[in-house]
Amino acid sequence: TSYRVLDVNNEALMKYLKREGPTPGSLSPDTLTLKIPIPDGSWEEFTIKQVSVMSPELAAKYPDIKTYSGKSKIYSSDNIRLDISQNGVRVMIMSTRGTIMIDPYCTNDQEHVISYFKKYLPENGKEDFER
Repeated sequence: TSYRVLDVNNEALMKYLKREGPTPGSLSPDTLTLKIPIPDGSWEEFTIKQVSVMSPELAAKYPDIKTYSGKSKIYSSDNIRLDISQNGVRVMIMSTRGTIMIDPYCTNDQEHVISYFKKYLPENGKEDFER
């Protein structure tokens, strides 16, 4: 019921995430800094690094899926998880203000994302998983 729609350049983002060496303000050579759009119109800067969450076999099958984990440079208790693939970028921020989500605006749209607080999803806004 309350959200922010933004343009995203997935190609540039992927190129940035794949760069090697330290970035300004990073803690070590394997970390990056990234500003994330918050639903209220602000931006929050995070320090992130790539993490492995898939088995080696699954990661080999889907080499274009990359996952990252990190912490806010502004709010020490905010943690971020981010993944990017040919389907776009997805972000989840666990914050004391509430869980913040960033997802592709709609299926097959890699140019727009929606940033929102999970608590503002309409009731029954997501269908239950079915087998």
